[in-house]
Amino acid sequence: MDTIGLEVHWSSLKNQGYKKKAMALLLPKEL
Repeated sequence: MDTIGLEVHWSSLKNQGYKKKAMALLLPKEL
């Protein structure tokens, strides 16, 4: 994998992590 592809993949992983944290904060703990 080239460096640009790796950076894009890493940023997408970080975005997914942020979304999961936001969802956890916004949604009830029941999930």
